[in-house]
Amino acid sequence: MIGRITFAWWKGSELDTQCKKWRLRADALNDLAIFIELLLSFSWIRQYSLIVFSFSSCAKSIVGVAGGATRAALTQHQAIRENMADVSAKDGSQETCINLIAYLIGLIILPIIENHLFFIWAIYIVVTFLHLFANYKAVKSLNINVFNSARFDLTLKYYLSNDTQNQIVQKPDYINKREACFLEDEKLSSFKILLGASVHDLLYRNAISTWDMIDHIELYKDYLYILIVDTHKNIIRVVLDKSINTENILKAYFHSNILGHLISPKNKSSLIKLNPLRSMKYTSNNTQFCCTHSEYIKLSCDFVNKNFDKFLLHAKMSDWSCINHHLVVDEWRASW
Repeated sequence: MIGRITFAWWKGSELDTQCKKWRLRADALNDLAIFIELLLSFSWIRQYSLIVFSFSSCAKSIVGVAGGATRAALTQHQAIRENMADVSAKDGSQETCINLIAYLIGLIILPIIENHLFFIWAIYIVVTFLHLFANYKAVKSLNINVFNSARFDLTLKYYLSNDTQNQIVQKPDYINKREACFLEDEKLSSFKILLGASVHDLLYRNAISTWDMIDHIELYKDYLYILIVDTHKNIIRVVLDKSINTENILKAYFHSNILGHLISPKNKSSLIKLNPLRSMKYTSNNTQFCCTHSEYIKLSCDFVNKNFDKFLLHAKMSDWSCINHHLVVDEWRASW
């Protein structure tokens, strides 16, 4: 119970936005829990049975939360005719049918392999491999046309890698095939982006002074968001206006990536569209930037003003849905 509650509090917001990853992670964790329980077949491990069962129960509780939540998210994605109840009912029927078949096979196999550890482990290894492989292929086949952080980062990376005349945005099927399904995707910068930051929290923790906040309000007066860069913790906190909509949240995330990449790029040579910005602010030895923070902001603002609307238009033309998003956004809003 504690494991379920803790996991839901810790990772609950990611189960929607990163449903592919957590679907596969839940399957892997479930197989790991079964593996740990099978270890009790060895006599020298039985003395640790309490620890084994505790870990296994905790793992299965996490699987229950992650599996159920990601199933709901994927059911919503598959209900393209707004028929979520129908899809959910059929999904449940399929699972019941599979469980019935597994139950019947189990009744046949169990008397045969009882007390034969080799066969038990052989069947476990084969079935686990098939289970993970099938789930991996199933997750990779998903074609979600709504931006989450991974899909947005990949799309933006390919967009910025084209020359300035090429405004092509890759289609959802292309991006989905390249989205990581287990580990984290590579980011455009070393900054972590937090959308929906609390102004009170920023001031209370001295992440920014009152006067700096006033300066930022002036710098971002034409936007429905404010980007607060913390170079010590490598975090960009995004304060959102209370009237912000989906497109402006996508714009805020776009802007954060551009600003973060200008300040701390992971790959300076690959993003062709940003090269003109870099050439404006190189030092005399041509090895690093020599910008003040406000100059970085102005450069990023100029780039966003010229390119975001084009990016969004071509994203829509490439069948991306921009009326909603799967970015992790906190609930804090502000007005200025």
